[in-house]
Order: sequence, then structure tokens, then C-alpha cells
Amino acid sequence: MRDPIYGIFVIFHVLSAVIGFGALITSGSYSYSLKKTKDPLSSESLSKYFNGATNYAGHTIFLVPVFGVILLYLHHWHELTHPYPWVGIGCWVVGVSVAIGVIFPREKSLGRLMHGFSDKAVKRERGLQITGTDSGEEFSAADAVLSGSASDISDEFVLMNIKKMARDIERASAITSVCFVIALVFMVIQPSL
Repeated sequence: MRDPIYGIFVIFHVLSAVIGFGALITSGSYSYSLKKTKDPLSSESLSKYFNGATNYAGHTIFLVPVFGVILLYLHHWHELTHPYPWVGIGCWVVGVSVAIGVIFPREKSLGRLMHGFSDKAVKRERGLQITGTDSGEEFSAADAVLSGSASDISDEFVLMNIKKMARDIERASAITSVCFVIALVFMVIQPSL
């Protein structure tokens, strides 16, 4: 029988994986909804999800290897001779790379673009001039559209970019989903050589 401390770290390891990868999968499902919605800016749930804030639940994937290494240590590194920790590490590296490279930055940009576009539309309806920026941050082309400095860019172009970012998140989320399922299967079965 294993030490109860080992069991506690198994729970932490599993919870961090389920919460982290679950949040990335959720981003993919919301992105699918955003992509399929004719007017994504009118959807309150999409607007709340893509708010430009950091996806903290998704960032719990960074805890997965921490608890995994603790589990290996508590079991005196014996599992390193089996393939399942290596498959898990490989799946984690791929999943985190996709999250860092695609999902996290696109979620932030998508939120800023959706909320800025809504603000721009409201200001346009009220006949207000759209100029300036919110802060001293470095801004992208999307920010130029939102600030009004590139007001000649059409609303259709902005919506097209929103849908493209949603497609990117959806595809990246599918990759992380596959990584999670493969790692889960190997961790449950724990095949040995």
C-alpha cells in the first residue's frame, strides 16, 4: 500500500491536469460557438468568456509536471523505466507549447478585439470621435482599429479577424484535447516494457 501523502499528490496532479486541460478545451468550445455565431458581439456568454483577461484555470497546466515529479520522487523514481511518464511528459510539452503559442495570446487578443469593437460600434452610433489609446502599452494593428487611428478599416474586416482567431483557438484546443486523452490513457493503464 502506498503512503497517503502519495495519494494526496496524485489528487493534485490529476486535478491540475483536469482543470488546466479542461479550461483549454472549454476555450475551444467557446471558440467554436463564436465562429458559428452570426453576430458574436451580441452574445453575452461569449463576451464574458472572451473578456481579455488571463485564463488562470488554463494556467494550472503548469502545475502538472510539478506534481508529477513529486510523485516520481515519492515512488523513488522507479516509474522512469516505464513509458507512461515519458508519454505524459511529451503530451504535456506539446499541449503547453500550443497553449502558450496559440491559445493564451489569441484569447487575450480576441477579448480586446471583441470588447474594443463593441466600444467602437457604440461610439460610432453616438457620433463620438474615436481617438487615442487606453494606456502606454505597445499596440497591435487590432489596437489601431480599436483606438480609431485606423478607422478606415471596415467592421467586416474586424469580424473576419475575430472569427480567424476563434478558428485558431479551436484548432489548438483540439490538439491539447488529443494530448490530454493520450496522457490520460497512458496514466491510467500504466503500461510497462
